[in-house]
Amino acid sequence: MPVRYDKLVRDRIPEIIQAQGQHPVTRILDNASYQEALLAKVAEETREAQEAAAEDLPDELADIVEVIQALATAVGISWVQRRVGCESGG
Repeated sequence: MPVRYDKLVRDRIPEIIQAQGQHPVTRILDNASYQEALLAKVAEETREAQEAAAEDLPDELADIVEVIQALATAVGISWVQRRVGCESGG
């Protein structure tokens, strides 16, 4: 029986699954659905960071940053633009 994961995919996961002889089914989200999925992912990664052991926290924080960067791009803000805006009080 197939296993269904309604998750964002990264790190070439479909290729890894194929290399294991399985057949992943993927789809490309429209921008609104992608933004919604990214917002859910931020919440998920934040929960994981809250629950992480001290030695795992850097990896969890890196995951949060990666998702926030993707979300910024999806809404049309470059990471550099936003950082400059934050530093100037914006």
